[in-house]
Amino acid sequence: MVCFVIFRTDSIKKALTALADLVRHGKIKVYDPKLIPSETVEKIMLDLCGEIKNPKDVNIVAKTNEKGGRVIFSLKRIHPPAHLIVVTSRHDAFDAIASNYQNYRSLRGFTPPKKIIRS
Repeated sequence: MVCFVIFRTDSIKKALTALADLVRHGKIKVYDPKLIPSETVEKIMLDLCGEIKNPKDVNIVAKTNEKGGRVIFSLKRIHPPAHLIVVTSRHDAFDAIASNYQNYRSLRGFTPPKKIIRS
């Protein structure tokens, strides 16, 4: 089951930290994070939440093969330094993101954290 995670934050550094936290501490594998236009995120926010409290400067979308509920449960445990939105196939915005995903600009600077080997 594919779902998308949207990261909204004020700086690219916080977005990269949130991505790394989700992978390392939340144990969620994310694939090919991309920058998503602010207008697109604002439309999604209006559809899902009904309002936008604070517009953010950096908006990133990443694909994951995990179930939406598992991603949400992981987010509740780790508290990343960004506002995260999980978009599943049940949301109307899912098809819009999926169809435009390849057109979004790839995010540079994100390297998935290395596995911690405990001896």
